Amino acid sequence: TDEIFQAFCTSACTVFFTHDLLSAVSECLHRAEGSFGISASCSLWPASIVLAAKGQPISLAFNMEMPIALWSSEPSSLTVSWPSPSSNSGALRVATARWDIDDAVGEAVELRVFDKFSAKHHVDLWAQYKNPGQLHEALFFATPDIDSDRERQHHILVRGTSLAHAGIPKGLSPSQFKGRWVRLHCPPFKIFKQTRTLDPIAADLQEVPTVLSNIEDAWTDRFSLNYQSGQRFTQCLLSLLEKRRAGDSTVDVLIFGVENSLWLGQQFAADLKRVFPRLNILAMSSNWVLGMLQTAQGHIEPRNFTIGASSFALTPGAILLALSHSGTTYPTVWAARLACRQSVPVNGFAMSADFDTVLANSIGQDLTQPTFTGALFSTMAGVRPAEPSTLATLAMHHTLSWLLLSCSRWAAQAFEPCAIDDVTHKPCELTTTDVNDFQRVLSSFLPAAEQICGVSRHGQPVASNIRKSLLQDA
Repeated sequence: TDEIFQAFCTSACTVFFTHDLLSAVSECLHRAEGSFGISASCSLWPASIVLAAKGQPISLAFNMEMPIALWSSEPSSLTVSWPSPSSNSGALRVATARWDIDDAVGEAVELRVFDKFSAKHHVDLWAQYKNPGQLHEALFFATPDIDSDRERQHHILVRGTSLAHAGIPKGLSPSQFKGRWVRLHCPPFKIFKQTRTLDPIAADLQEVPTVLSNIEDAWTDRFSLNYQSGQRFTQCLLSLLEKRRAGDSTVDVLIFGVENSLWLGQQFAADLKRVFPRLNILAMSSNWVLGMLQTAQGHIEPRNFTIGASSFALTPGAILLALSHSGTTYPTVWAARLACRQSVPVNGFAMSADFDTVLANSIGQDLTQPTFTGALFSTMAGVRPAEPSTLATLAMHHTLSWLLLSCSRWAAQAFEPCAIDDVTHKPCELTTTDVNDFQRVLSSFLPAAEQICGVSRHGQPVASNIRKSLLQDA
């Protein structure tokens, strides 16, 4: 016991004198098992903070004119407004750029504030000397989009390292950092705040018709991202139908999520199977998918399921649809990552309240990609902090309904000449007439929501006897 205590004290003192903040965090998380998203600071380096992500998302936002840096696990929260000095100029978005830490691999980044002179002066000065700690290759550099030669009162410089290194760790280079630098042009994000006259739940209910209207507008606009993703989703379905062979037990469409998203996914899977009976369609919990695909030490494999690890197999070209309102649900994000890394080629899709989410990054469609790949669906709901999640649930349900309608319409047009009566061989159950009836039923949902909520799709009050009756019965 004395020897162990002495070794512990010796090691602690050695690390204290040889490691700086970035080195200490890097070494700790490099050896750690599990998922982490942390920020670390120390009184020895009051001008520095280290942000590290391993399995948990962290996004950084910058405004180097102020200068200011923000970070959060929710990317959408980084587009909040900033108090304007002029009451007439309106709200301003504080962030002008964003940078996402690579939590899938593991990464640590240090932000340090330097005073006076120019950013180039401080970068060159630190490059001349041996950096503190063990990460000598991790040099400070200035962020993109600033004049490094301009003298300012304060500067924020960056350096970082990967947590997946083997042997001598390598520092984050300026070119690597710039390659993931995303300029923001979106307006300040509005998050509803409770007032004396309206609580968050009431506010969500009043916005139901507007959100449903936005969803319908997107699905009837040939240039919208939802429409484009719906086209690609249908193309993948048609390709699977052409290749489908009787007796093959592999999964053609895998839909996963948790809680409300899982319930909606299960209903969508049942409806999709009804329309396309030849396809093997499966909806399950993201945690179940994780249990099947994880191989790391300590993972738990699900037992007593109808499908086990030995029988869980995806069809080449299978469709994966990940559902998460926030787009940051931990098991869904990691289930999407692991499923897309399978040896069998798959087509990954994601549905969230926005197009810019961690889940989108997990299937390879992030803001650094110059083109849209048609793999994302937005429910148009945005951030909804209220519980219960009535609006978020309705928005995802309506979006899935329009996706089903679009798939049915395009498939019915493609297979209309087919006159096969045997349901086991018929590619699509719906005819063009059936699809038109489907659309009439779906289009009646928005007018009904206006009557129930007492608000029009444009946000104006609507005189509704139906709403009065519902309130009296309540």
